[in-house]
Amino acid sequence: MRPTSGCPRHRGLGRTGAELAAVGARLPPRFDVLLDHPDLDARLATADLVVTDEGDLDGQTPHGKIPAEAARRAKRAGRPVPALAGTLGHGAHEVRGAGVDAYATIVPAPRADEALGRAGEFLADAAERAMRMILLRARLAPPAAAAPNGPRTGGRRRPGPPWPPAPTEPLGPRSPPAPRPAPSARAAHTAGTQRPSSVR
Repeated sequence: MRPTSGCPRHRGLGRTGAELAAVGARLPPRFDVLLDHPDLDARLATADLVVTDEGDLDGQTPHGKIPAEAARRAKRAGRPVPALAGTLGHGAHEVRGAGVDAYATIVPAPRADEALGRAGEFLADAAERAMRMILLRARLAPPAAAAPNGPRTGGRRRPGPPWPPAPTEPLGPRSPPAPRPAPSARAAHTAGTQRPSSVR
């Protein structure tokens, strides 16, 4: 047997890992074994979104944990990564450096006993909140810069007409109406020769 004091530490292996190392076993990082077997990189290349999860998301997650390594590989492929966690521990924000875009806990309150009976409900709620955070981030992204001598691009809405709209008639007092045309000569002659109806 060999001493294990100089062996690299691999979190989660516990006593079994130490015993195997003592008899000469080689202990590669566990994510190399688990993630390379299903050809994760090829799957990430065709994915739109990568969702990872962790029982206790904390500052130790980026150091040798499978969810963090999956997030790193997804980020190299240019995929957004939300993470769902059973609980959020100290230093959970450090997972952002590992490629996690947003994270949420499935437990709205520190009551693990209730979470066991409502795990599906809490998981769906946490997934929705994580997706909303990603959508919010996309909405808050700065708009594309306008072209130097051209219309704006980037999918922005075209500017509408000015408000208030320009009046169709000039404002101010109205001009007096045009005078009526004089009656024709025939009409004037008839009016002058006809006796009023009151004269008999």
